Amino acid sequence: MDATRERAIWLPRQRVDLSLAAESAWMEKVRESGQARLLLWQAGFPAVVLGRSQVMEKEVYEEECRVRGVPVLRRASGGGAVFQMPGVFNYSLILPEKSRLSIRGGFRLGTGLIQDVLRRLGLESALQGVSDVTVGGRKISGNAVAQVNRVLLVHGTLLAEMDMSLLEACLRRPSREPDYRKGRSHREFLTTLTALRGWGGDLRKSAAPDSWKRAIPYEVPTGAFTVAGSHLLSQLGQHCSASAVSAFKDVSVV
Repeated sequence: MDATRERAIWLPRQRVDLSLAAESAWMEKVRESGQARLLLWQAGFPAVVLGRSQVMEKEVYEEECRVRGVPVLRRASGGGAVFQMPGVFNYSLILPEKSRLSIRGGFRLGTGLIQDVLRRLGLESALQGVSDVTVGGRKISGNAVAQVNRVLLVHGTLLAEMDMSLLEACLRRPSREPDYRKGRSHREFLTTLTALRGWGGDLRKSAAPDSWKRAIPYEVPTGAFTVAGSHLLSQLGQHCSASAVSAFKDVSVV
């Protein structure tokens, strides 16, 4: 059994470019140390984050973004544009080379976590498209994977709350979209925890991270990575308060 235990790291609610920079910095630390890290964060201000290969002019209304003060950024992974704002929760699982986890395994790990969190909130979900998690056929989470400098990055979102009007003002219809979208607008295609459940006691349940193990269809080498966050996203009901972050209990993978 690997006795090494790591804590999940909650980044402060800040500008999205700063959170992406922190993600990159932690990727380098994981490459050097060989120890995995789990970052959790939400945006302090609105921003558009493009996938690695996307063309800005095809995905965003540049002038609207400029006028509204919404920066357009780019992330290390592929996939579609993501609109970030307070109420959009993010996880970044950074795994060292020794984890031996494939791109497909990374997707399973990320989507499995989100589906487990939703299940604990009383919401049944499905996996649709390449890596979307949906409730009732509407997207509530997007996930992406990147391999950079012998490090595997698995990251994604969980939509707790969203200003759909601002999103529609800044994001064009995607240049590429999954078949299950069926031509729906952003407002018709996306859903949030607020829309599904409202804010209340149920959203403050602990969401223990057992799904990390269940999401992996094969044995993970001893010491490959550690898992943390026994109260992962348990403070969703208090997401507007930057200080409402509970303590995390260490959990190790054997």
